Amino acid sequence: MTAVPDPDPDTESETPADSTPKPESESESESESESQPKSGLDTDTRQPSPDDRTRTRTQSRTRILPFESQGTAYCIDTQRVSRVLGVTLDGSLQAATDPWYAGEVSFESQWKQTDADSETRQVRVVDLARVLSSPTAPLERPSDAKLLVFETTDDDERHYGWLVDDVDVTAAVGEEELVPTRTSHQFVTGRIDYDGTTLVWLDDRALND
Repeated sequence: MTAVPDPDPDTESETPADSTPKPESESESESESESQPKSGLDTDTRQPSPDDRTRTRTQSRTRILPFESQGTAYCIDTQRVSRVLGVTLDGSLQAATDPWYAGEVSFESQWKQTDADSETRQVRVVDLARVLSSPTAPLERPSDAKLLVFETTDDDERHYGWLVDDVDVTAAVGEEELVPTRTSHQFVTGRIDYDGTTLVWLDDRALND
């Protein structure tokens, strides 16, 4: 299993290398603060009404990264993902006995924005399909898989990476649309409908810890 260098961002994800987009709520807050008058005489000091506060809560939005594994659509908070890598699968994945540590890949990460300095980072591969599926379930692997790389690392400073089938572009959704569901998996936060598809929202903290 090897990482494919410099994946095409137009076909992979809108998540840039080593950075994550701000949720729209943060961007909107910054725009609003910049547009406020600086003079104390011109500042509106009225307190927001209960209706205003309710409206603010219901309009809170989060940017998610939709992806697919074994025919099921999932999503994750984009801010939790460091980058998306294309990977080429080989026999090492099939031979791995532990889906929580199904191998390792490495990638070159640029760690300064102003120059070409980079460092090699190791990624501990979590085979998400085997983690979430029955041990006897047949798996159909794509020829070109994707690896969601998180900032979270294990005790040996390897980044956690989820092996998935495909990744879509990021999208903004309303947090109030998330519906909690009862499931045997502690890694599931809930479900959310987006673009005609029901996405299973995964809790990466619970899964990576």
